[in-house]
Order: sequence, then structure tokens, then C-alpha cells
Amino acid sequence: MFKVSRPTTPPSCTKSSGYNTAEIVKTLSQIFQGKCYLCEQINLSDPEIEHLVPHEGDDEKKFDWNNLYYSCSRCNSIKGSKHKNILDCCDSNTEIFKSLQFSMPGHPDHNIRVNVVESYKNEATHNTAALLERCYNEAATGLRGITRSNLIDKIFDHFCDLLILRQIIVNIKSTSSEIQFAKDRLAVMLESSFPFSAIWKWHLLQDEKLLDKTRDLIQPHL
Repeated sequence: MFKVSRPTTPPSCTKSSGYNTAEIVKTLSQIFQGKCYLCEQINLSDPEIEHLVPHEGDDEKKFDWNNLYYSCSRCNSIKGSKHKNILDCCDSNTEIFKSLQFSMPGHPDHNIRVNVVESYKNEATHNTAALLERCYNEAATGLRGITRSNLIDKIFDHFCDLLILRQIIVNIKSTSSEIQFAKDRLAVMLESSFPFSAIWKWHLLQDEKLLDKTRDLIQPHL
């Protein structure tokens, strides 16, 4: 999950037009930078419009622009109407990144962990952490096992890139130009437009040796 700035002037969204018009889908894709607002994968081949607050047949919630979010089909299916009272990544007063700590596993078959940061403990952060752990790790059915495998492969592909950059940055044999190139690449991974950006920020913060050499990169995101 990542911070999103929603435009105050919404596209038309009415019961007669529906909430999945071309204009609405395009606008949501733009403001969410093409990423699922929950798992953060990008370039979705199966984007869906998700309701942050389940509408449960309530037309006001169903067609409320501020309740429409850009999601992949996996996360939309997992969240459904069961997960309620979660953090709103479009709320300027909500500290999304500081509230939830992400931890990468050492093996693709192990779970990504999402923990609530102590100073941000409340019902919404606990609910969000529980939902995100399901989004990243749920493999209870045959189809979800496949989509989980595809998702974790994408995450580990970027994780391998990060580890290569880390090796360059902390290696005493690296030249200054090699280190700067690696830091520039790492800086891109920390931007909210990059896939799974919250995971990479937290990985850097939990890697003392790497953090010592890249504090200038993470500071703007704190």
C-alpha cells in the first residue's frame, strides 16, 4: 500500500453511467500510477475497480468517487466485502508507510510479513495488515495458489535486483561511479511509482549496513 493523492474534481460517476466508465478507469489508473493500491503490482492485465468501503448494495457508496480504488483482480477478490475499516491511502492525514512494516522472506514459498508499527496500533492498521498479508500470501485454492506464485515471482525479481545493488553499494571493491549508479537505481525503487515500493523502503530500513550508506535516499520518504 502506498500514498495516493486523489484529485478533488472527480469524473462523472452516476448510477446510470456506472462506476467503470472509460474515463473513471483511466483516471484511477493515472492517480494510482498503474498499481494495485493493495499489493502494489504494476501494469495490471486484469485491473478492477474496488470499493474501499464495501457498498453492500448501497448506491451512495457504490458510486462515490472517493470510494473507488484501482486494484488487481486477486486483491479485489481477497478483500471482497469481508475486510472493513482499513487504512485509506488517499487520506492525507493517514501515515500509510509509517504505520505498516513489511518484511521479505528468504524463500519464495515463505510468507511476506506485514506488522503494525507500535506507535500506530489501532483497529484500522491491524485490519489493513491482516488484509495485506492475505493479499501477498493467500494460496488456499488452486487459482489463488497460481496468482500467489505469479505475484511472488514479480516481487522476488525486484528483490534480486535490490540485493545486487546492495552488494555494489556496500562492497569495498566498488568504485565511486559504480556505487553512485547503484544508489541511483535504488532511489528509483523507493519511489511510490515503483512496484512494491513499501517493501523496498522497509527492507532498506532494516538493513543496517545498507542504510548507513543510503540514508540520503530514504530520508525524503520518512
